[in-house]
Amino acid sequence: MQEKTEWELVDEMDPRPGPQSGSQSRSEAGAQAAPGMSQILHAMMGPWWRWKILGAALFSALAVVMLAMLTGVFALVAAAGAALAIGIGKLRQWTRRHNGALAP
Repeated sequence: MQEKTEWELVDEMDPRPGPQSGSQSRSEAGAQAAPGMSQILHAMMGPWWRWKILGAALFSALAVVMLAMLTGVFALVAAAGAALAIGIGKLRQWTRRHNGALAP
């Protein structure tokens, strides 16, 4: 039989009991929100979580740049092919016109 681990989420108690003013509680709530997110990220990704996020951002940026480069290369090849096709068409049209004038 498989053993299942049961998890229970427990909220931390506020270490400073007592009444607080509205503006003070709002500023403290904002200050406590950031460490909460960093604690979550630290728990999910380990001690070097900031470097991991930076690496993921760099990887994403490089992937977007490479995709843009490939799109640009494809656009340049397509434009060069179109210009070459138009040039060949005009050359054939020009040579037909001159060859027709020489025919009796």
